[in-house]
Amino acid sequence: MLALNEQRSKNILAAQIDELKNFCSKHAIWRNPLLMACEKGTLSFSDFQFIFSQYYLYCKNFTRFIAGLMANCENDFYRSKLSENLWEEGGGADIEQRHAEIFRYFLMTHLKIDSLEEINFETYTKEFVNHYLDICLRYKPLEVSAALSLGTEGIVSQLYQFFRKGLIQAGLKEETLKFFDIHIACDDDHALTLEEILASYSHEQNWFERSKSAIARVLDLRDKFLSQLYHNLKLKSLDKLILRASHLPEKNIMPNLENLKNNINFSGNQLYQNKDVGNNINFNVERLPFNTEILDPRLVLIPAYCTNEYHSHAHETVFLILAGHGEVIIENNVFPIKSSDIVYVPRWLQHQTRNTGEDELRFFAITDYGFTKCFPENNESIYRQNKAGVIKNVHQREKENAA
Repeated sequence: MLALNEQRSKNILAAQIDELKNFCSKHAIWRNPLLMACEKGTLSFSDFQFIFSQYYLYCKNFTRFIAGLMANCENDFYRSKLSENLWEEGGGADIEQRHAEIFRYFLMTHLKIDSLEEINFETYTKEFVNHYLDICLRYKPLEVSAALSLGTEGIVSQLYQFFRKGLIQAGLKEETLKFFDIHIACDDDHALTLEEILASYSHEQNWFERSKSAIARVLDLRDKFLSQLYHNLKLKSLDKLILRASHLPEKNIMPNLENLKNNINFSGNQLYQNKDVGNNINFNVERLPFNTEILDPRLVLIPAYCTNEYHSHAHETVFLILAGHGEVIIENNVFPIKSSDIVYVPRWLQHQTRNTGEDELRFFAITDYGFTKCFPENNESIYRQNKAGVIKNVHQREKENAA
């Protein structure tokens, strides 16, 4: 009977831990805009420079979190198990292989961040790390083991797979991602050690509720931190534009004045193309080769009796019809067009251009894409119907430069 009761207790505990893991898997962090941007490949090399320069503060303090649990853990067996985690985090016998050092190497060598000592950590980054440390030092061992097991180490593999995918899409090579590969591979073992410690406190009152609360606390903290990073990315993308618009340029950074004129019939700098015979879609978009900051001039070409996509985007656009005739549909309102007509399309409104004649429809489109592309969710590969048809966009160019 005693053995039966023990088995029943183990089954109940296992079911509760599974329920806590399920809680983690459904947390809002997995819908975080930064992780979604990693998934979609909309973050650039410079975006990741900022993201991981901030993440560095968390990384280099992580062993302090484990040490906090060790200091509060009464059981010397589990303290020895935690020391194994610290031993691996610290690189084992080779101190140069400690995880924080591998991350530093990644930052300096592959993300080209020259001086880690000069990183300006944002206020919210410091608050994130300090709150984490406060939990590990002040909370009871039950709560800390819950926070560090299921709420921290238990999510690392999935979290770092998002980061890894985003970094590869931003142009980094597989062999540069050792730090992430190590954690994807080994942190499951770390999580199991911490989970074992958590289970050892299952006899305490309100164990499940206290565990869930602690897990939610650290997941909420990380979710908020990632969201703040993402929001700051948007603001930082605008800094250069604001600086350029608010200060007269120095003579030594004047633009090349020889490239300020071009012919409207320019061809060869293709931005996007799509041909979908079933939907009568056939058109090309070319970008005129001016080194613009906010304005983004384009030439759109639509063959006879064809159309472009019904779509919307963040940038506003002015069309100048050069040749041919047809119609522009904006939110189901039809505007007939011919040579010399001008049409304005506001931001986010659904629109489409149709060629209703026998000759090619050509029009000049001036957008403020140079402004809206500063926001990671606004780029060609997102709002275009044919993702493979995006020939060149800002993120692809940054990937090529990084490589």
